[in-house]
Amino acid sequence: MRPMLSPLFVVMSMCATCWAAPGSAPEVESAPGKSGYRGWQFDWDNDMFARTDRWFTNAMRVSWVVERPHREADPISARLLDARSLLLGQALLAAPAQGEKSGQGIAYNVGQLMYTPADITISAPQHLDRPWSGALYAGATVFGYRSQMFESTDLKLGVAGRGSKAAWVQRKWHRLIGADYPAGWEHQQPSRPFVQAQHMALRSFGDRGGASDRWGFHTGYAAAVGTHRSYASLLAGLSLGWQAGRNPVFAVSNDGDLVVHDLGETQALRRLLVFANVSATAVGHNRFITGRTVSGDPELRLRRGVAALQLGANLPLGRHWRVMYTHTLRSAEFVSNRGPAREASQRWGTVSLVHTE
Repeated sequence: MRPMLSPLFVVMSMCATCWAAPGSAPEVESAPGKSGYRGWQFDWDNDMFARTDRWFTNAMRVSWVVERPHREADPISARLLDARSLLLGQALLAAPAQGEKSGQGIAYNVGQLMYTPADITISAPQHLDRPWSGALYAGATVFGYRSQMFESTDLKLGVAGRGSKAAWVQRKWHRLIGADYPAGWEHQQPSRPFVQAQHMALRSFGDRGGASDRWGFHTGYAAAVGTHRSYASLLAGLSLGWQAGRNPVFAVSNDGDLVVHDLGETQALRRLLVFANVSATAVGHNRFITGRTVSGDPELRLRRGVAALQLGANLPLGRHWRVMYTHTLRSAEFVSNRGPAREASQRWGTVSLVHTE
C-alpha cells in the first residue's frame, strides 16, 4: 500500500463523521455558552541552541487550544472530537470531564519544518548529504487525559519542498542574525503534497496525588504514517519536582511531532519541574532524507533504528504563563551509499511558550 493512503482515509473518514448525529458520540462540554478556549502554545525547535547548523535545523509550531468545547458555541471542535472518538475508540475521550484529572480538547496548529545539509555554504548539489527541504502545514490535534492516561491524535495537511518557503525563511533569518548564507536551496526537493496522521499514548506511574509527590514516570508509544515519513516509537520519561495533583507527561519531540498539549489546571506545571525522556524509533520511510531533489536522487540509506534522549525543564511565569526548554540528542538517521559517510548524532534545543486563560 502506498504510504499516503492511510492518512487520506483518516481525512475522508473525519470529514464524513464530523456531521454525525449528536448522540452518536459522547458529549463532554464546557459550561453552556462558552467556547472552551483554553490558551495557546508556541514551540520553536532550532539547532542554533545546540551550537550546530545542519540536518533538522528549524521547526516552528503555533497551537490554539480549546478544551471541552461546547456543542453550540463551538460546533466544529465538538464534531471533530466526535469524529476522533468514532474512528479510534471512545474509552479515553468519553471519560467524565470533571476536575483536574480528566479532560479533552483540540489544538489547531500551523507549523513549518526545515532541513539542510551539514555544510550550508556549498552552492553545488550534495547528493552524499541530507537534501534541502521543508514543509509548511496546518492541522489539528485531538487530545484527552484521564487520571494516568494521555492520548493525542494529530493530522497535518500542507506542502513539502519548494512550496514550504523554508528557503525564504532561513535566508531572511540568517541575514538578520549575521549567520552563514544558505547557498544551496536551488537544489531543494520540489513541491509535493504533505499529509501525515500520528497517534500517541502515554501512561504515568507513581502518581500519588498528594503534596509529598516529587516524581513521576511515564511510558507509551507513538506512530505516524504519511506521504513523507512513517515511523513507530516507544517512549519513556521521568519528571522530578513538586507534583501534587495529576502528574504531567512529556515526550521526545520528533521534528514537530509528539507535542503534548496540557493546558489544564495541572498544579505540577505551576512549579519548577525537570524531566528526562528517551525514545526508540523504527523508521518506515522518510522522504525528507531519501526523496528526489531537483538535481537528482540523494545517495543515502535510512537507518531503520533511531534513538533519542531529551532533557528539559518547565518554569512557570505567573499564573497564566510558563516556558519550557528541552535539549534533544538523536542518533544518526542515515548513511551514505558511497564515499565518506556523513553520519553523526543530531542535537537541537526547543523553547515552548504556553499561555493559559
